[in-house]
Amino acid sequence: MNKLTGVFFVITTSLSTLLLNASAHAEEALTKPFVKQYAQTAQQINKLIKMSPGAEEQFSDLMLKDRAEALSRIKSLPNYEKFKSIITKNGFQGTEDYIDTSLRLMGAAAASKMKEMPDGVTIDDFANSLKNQLDQFKKKDLPPEALKELESQFKEQLNSINRVKTMAENASEADVDFMTENKVWVEQLMPAAEETPL
Repeated sequence: MNKLTGVFFVITTSLSTLLLNASAHAEEALTKPFVKQYAQTAQQINKLIKMSPGAEEQFSDLMLKDRAEALSRIKSLPNYEKFKSIITKNGFQGTEDYIDTSLRLMGAAAASKMKEMPDGVTIDDFANSLKNQLDQFKKKDLPPEALKELESQFKEQLNSINRVKTMAENASEADVDFMTENKVWVEQLMPAAEETPL
């Protein structure tokens, strides 16, 4: 893993601790109580997922998926009604509202992280770095099955990079400023929710 890819891994790992809210909250300014409410909801959801057989594995790569698949996976939970109940009791209108807010927070966090990158480094550099790594692997005498698996993994990572890029580009300036100004506080919330895939 080269330096650029390593930095992107740190970004996506950090973002994965924040996954899911916004139709109802789309225009609501980010505040510490609002973000804390989200983090507390995520912790409760994590407990529920741990009680669902096979759910942790199913949700481990949820942040790599698009909104539609994320919703589909959540709604496929055997105890989905309990999941939905946690969301609504914590002030969200429903699963879609929670997912949209998650994506909003992830986008703002990604855009804020990008501001910390060295001058001249963009998210496209991460994608190009992955492509170069794959090209290097293709030059090696790897078994076809191994190369096919590598290509699949790199494709998934590139898709993840593109999703992060889109979310960051769609983040509002106000949301990005909030994440930047409250970086330390937000990061302190993460340990409590870092095992939460949503």
